[in-house]
Formats: sequence, C-alpha cells, structure tokens
Amino acid sequence: MSCISSKFRIGSFKKNIFFLLFLVSSISIGLINFIYSIPDLLSLMFWGQIFFLALLPFVVSDQEQLFRNLKLAILFIFFLDIGTNLILLSGLKVPWVQMTEARPDEFLSRFPGVKGNHLFSGLFSFLTISFALDDSQIKSNKIRRWIIFLAVLNLILAGARRSIILAIAVIILRFFKSIRKSKTLLLVMFFASVVIVVVMTALSREYNQSNFLRYSLWVQSISDIFVKPIFGYGIFYPDLTNVVADFNALSEAKVTESFCLSIAYSFGIPALVLFLLYEIKTLFNSTKMMKYTAATGLFFGLSLELFFGGSLGNVFATSIFFLSAFILNDQRQMNPTYQITLIPDETT
Repeated sequence: MSCISSKFRIGSFKKNIFFLLFLVSSISIGLINFIYSIPDLLSLMFWGQIFFLALLPFVVSDQEQLFRNLKLAILFIFFLDIGTNLILLSGLKVPWVQMTEARPDEFLSRFPGVKGNHLFSGLFSFLTISFALDDSQIKSNKIRRWIIFLAVLNLILAGARRSIILAIAVIILRFFKSIRKSKTLLLVMFFASVVIVVVMTALSREYNQSNFLRYSLWVQSISDIFVKPIFGYGIFYPDLTNVVADFNALSEAKVTESFCLSIAYSFGIPALVLFLLYEIKTLFNSTKMMKYTAATGLFFGLSLELFFGGSLGNVFATSIFFLSAFILNDQRQMNPTYQITLIPDETT
C-alpha cells in the first residue's frame, strides 16, 4: 500500500461542524464522568480508537489514496472470506476455523468465514457490494458482476440478516436515482429502514432467540439511558470476553446491541442528537453527487447499521464510515474526482 501524507485541514472542521460539536461534547462529558469513576482500559481503548479513526481523514492530505488502500484491504479480506466459506460448503475442513452448527431455531448453519464470525463475514460482503456497485471503482462490467454475485452468495452463506438488509438498501439507492437525489425521499427511506428492522425484530422475538435478546437489550438500554439522559455513564464499552448469550448476563454487562444507544449510554442523549445531525447533514450532502459512488453507499449502509448493530467496533468499518462522511461533506469532491480504477477496462 502507498504511503499516506498528512496535512491539517481546518476547513474540514467547518464543513463537519456537527461532528466537531459531538466530539467536543462526548470527550468533555467523558472527562466529567471521570470524577465519579475511572473507565476500564478496554473502554478507553475502544472509544480512543473511534475518536482517532474519526479524526484521521481530517488530517490526511490524500483521501483518495486512503480510500484506495482501505478498498484493497477489504477486497483482499473478502476473497479470503468467501474462499473459506466455499471450502467449508464443499464439505472440507480448514485448519483456521471450524464450521458452526445450526441454531435451535434455524434450519441452516451460518458459515463463519475466515475469522470464524458470521457477522464479520456479512459485514465485509456488504462493504464489497457497496464498492462494486460503483462503476468508477471497478470498470469491467463482467468482473464487477462476478464480485457482486460472490458477495451476495457469501451474505446468504453467512446468514447475517442485518448485512443483507444493508446490501438491499444500498442496491435500491444505486438503481433509484429519484431517491438518491431527493433529501426528503432519502431521509424517509433511511428512517423507514430503521423502523422496519426494529418492528420486524419485535414481531419475531417470540420464536427467534437472537431477536429476543436484541430487542430485550434495546429496551433495557433505553431504560438505563433515561436514568441519566444528559451526561450518561461516562466512557464505557462492554467486555464480552466471558459473557454467554443469555439476557441476564448480557444485560449485566450493559450490552446495548446498538452503537447509537452506546453513544447515549456513555455520553447522554444530547451527544447522540449531535451525532444524528451529523449523519443527516452528510446524507443530505450525498444528494449533490452526480451519480452513485461507493462513499454514498458505504455511509448510508453503515449509518443504518449503527441503529441495530455495532460495526463501528471494526477498524475497517470505522475508517470507511468517517472517510466516506468526509468525502460527502467536502464540496470540492461533489463532482467526484476520486475515480479509482482497480481493474483496467476490458475495452482498453
């Protein structure tokens, strides 16, 4: 990968004012809460990583190169992932991961991918689809179709439902220009997607153990947040090293099952409002793009996932989320100049 040069950009903070306000408020509230309790090392490391990766695009002089490097890393991991799952599908064993068994309430096993985690596998399939739908990223139609086919197949094998939802949302965004170019329709689609996921989770919780746990943890987290709605509980991230998939154990560990709820839990509702305003403003700026870009799809999908998942705990997803936001908020790149070609056009 190429080296990335740095250059401080004060103008970038002006274009991302809600992000700056969120950052200042969350860090200030986190420090204020130090008076009452000192956070554990895991929590400090987690939020330190989030803040560092959030600030990184603002001091990088060549965002195009950073975007390219992240894309290449994601595609490399994806091919390792789909390769692992295809080997497991053929009935063979691999030394680096074991095939999982089907859950009691499910008919099929969830293929674990190269890392042994079906959620990780689903996430990287979604990231790959978002890149492949941008014809400026991969100019060969044939190769692009094959990559999308493999990514969709891997989503099915992984059984990661929330990543499937993200992929469907981004595909709709790619092929329906009327939604992509309208602030109203884009916002309606965004929040409608969140509502549909929450409602479907609630309706299926009686016969799906995962959705029962997820919905119950949402309710518990919201209840905890309203106990301390303004300043939250301070810098916190749950340690799940020895926690079993049981509601009482997960609730005691303060698992929220939502990154947005984690923000409100740690830093209060006002900080969450600032973060949501940052998301909405960035989505509105995406309507100025001349056509669908990878940055549009990645930011839209990862923003949705923040409501019912925790992908920002993943370094790649966090980097892509904030880098995509920077690109969409940077007026100089509204007519995208980051035309990065991974594979030469077949006609040349």
